[in-house]
Amino acid sequence: MDKYPLISVIVPVYNVEEYLDDCIQSILDQNYNNIEIILVDDGSSDKSGIKCDRWSQHDKRIQVIHKSNGGLSDARNVGILHAKGKYLTFIDSDDIMNQSMLEYLYNLIRQHDADISICDVVHAFSERDITYQNETQVLFYDGEQAICEMLYQTAFLPSACAKLYRSKLFDKNKFPYGMTFEDVAILYKLFYISSGIVYGNAKLYAYRHRENSITTKEFSEKDLDILKICEQQLEFSEDKSEKIRDAVHAYVCVGALRIFLNAPRKKYSEEIKKSEALLKTFSSEVLHNKNCRKKLKYALILYKYCRFFMKIIYKHINRWK
Repeated sequence: MDKYPLISVIVPVYNVEEYLDDCIQSILDQNYNNIEIILVDDGSSDKSGIKCDRWSQHDKRIQVIHKSNGGLSDARNVGILHAKGKYLTFIDSDDIMNQSMLEYLYNLIRQHDADISICDVVHAFSERDITYQNETQVLFYDGEQAICEMLYQTAFLPSACAKLYRSKLFDKNKFPYGMTFEDVAILYKLFYISSGIVYGNAKLYAYRHRENSITTKEFSEKDLDILKICEQQLEFSEDKSEKIRDAVHAYVCVGALRIFLNAPRKKYSEEIKKSEALLKTFSSEVLHNKNCRKKLKYALILYKYCRFFMKIIYKHINRWK
């Protein structure tokens, strides 16, 4: 294995001029410096594109691609197409990385001969919330185990960020164009073809929650994409192991509950009916699944036996992860 192979850092950029400088600086400050930085300006209407060009003049490792707006998946796929690194990673342009993150993730891959390495995230609602933490645990998974961990949401987040990938994994896998929850739609496929996935719980990626971001905005038609992903996962799991099917069924219930709890009933009545059908099919099985989180089981019990009060109890929850 190369001592310091090239890592491609792909940064989709769209109307984030307030946060972009901090993001790029956090990449340039990395201890691991054999990197290329691909800034994909996805049709920004603010000064983000101009800032990208200025940064490219500051450091020769920075490449800027300007394109019309196609969404996060499209921007990532364009970045992958231009990436030259043996490994690649993604960072959202309003997030930042601890200076040791790339070094840490590469060392995990090198030490465990894995295809994917994962670190933990810090959920930051303000600058004061960003407190990085050292590793206390390292876990190694095969593809099946990693899929289950992600779908049960017991260890790492189902996010493309805070991970390092062998570039070859994307030869036949791309992010789904125009889809919300695109990370969940591709990660299980990448895990399945990986020789190994290693997770260290060091918190080295600061995930910013800001107003009107994907994780905080009001329910929209794009949120219905979770049902499409659930259908794709069900199809994927048909010829897989029982462990994968059980994990998929649990995540399907999470997605169905998300629609049931958040979708305006009059506007999305058909989608709510579809969600209710999925819950009817899988909820009893999931309630008896010892691997499922208590939060999901409590929600399913409320759904089955106390549905009238469910939305009142869970009205403060805007996103099911």
